[in-house]
Amino acid sequence: MTPEQKEKRNAEIHRVVSVLPIEVLALGYIRYEKLRLLNRQQYAKLNRRNRTTYERFDDLIDQLEEPG
Repeated sequence: MTPEQKEKRNAEIHRVVSVLPIEVLALGYIRYEKLRLLNRQQYAKLNRRNRTTYERFDDLIDQLEEPG
């Protein structure tokens, strides 16, 4: 990552933190970590379930087990 990219990323982080409540940020982080740890097959299954049941993707992610 170039210094310019780091500066842009840090500015974006500062902007988001100044606008969103900590609860929203924490929930987004938890959801991201759950998704990040899925393998391709698990993600494909989750995505397929979202498309066939029309459940909210966030709700499906929240139903996943905690990482760790």
